[in-house]
Amino acid sequence: MIREIADQNWKESWKASFKPILISDQIAILPPWENANEFPQLHKIVINPGMAFGTGQHETTRLCLEVMLNYKMPETVLDVGTGSGILAIAAKKLGAIHVLGNDLDPDCMRIAHENAEVNETPQIKFVNIPIEQIEDKNFGMILANIESKPLKTVVPSICEHAKKNGIIILSGILSIEIDEFKEFMQNENVRFILSKIMGDWCSLVYEKL
Repeated sequence: MIREIADQNWKESWKASFKPILISDQIAILPPWENANEFPQLHKIVINPGMAFGTGQHETTRLCLEVMLNYKMPETVLDVGTGSGILAIAAKKLGAIHVLGNDLDPDCMRIAHENAEVNETPQIKFVNIPIEQIEDKNFGMILANIESKPLKTVVPSICEHAKKNGIIILSGILSIEIDEFKEFMQNENVRFILSKIMGDWCSLVYEKL
């Protein structure tokens, strides 16, 4: 039996699947139909889930955001593979002065720019180039929320672009890959600080030596 379902049902059920992401009392990731004034978190980040490249719903993004709250934002932050720009926006709202996000997908640049404007952080710079072509190598914090295989290919450049004692937050790694990835990182000039697990995923934090 086939029957027609009202469009409104689809629209509302789609919206219902995108819940606000609340991270302590500091960050609320909200879809645009939520009233930001109803949330007590200090920093609100509005991301339209109709746009691809990261909405904050995935555990790997939430892991990054939670770990970021452990640190006072340094002056300079690099978000590698920025996607929607959500981590770059969070870094700026948390106090970073100079924030740079890079991505190889030109569509990401458009989305990230739009999200930065919506969230009143237009000062963030987004570049459509690989990390190897970024000239500044003095970042106080580097964020990379990328699946482990491509992440490994850019880890040497990530470590190279961090300043001495800079914090490197890596996410997109499966929890079953922790030991293997930590062993891989022993080839870099970094010190392991901590790991954080959420579901099947983990985030690893390092300090540049």
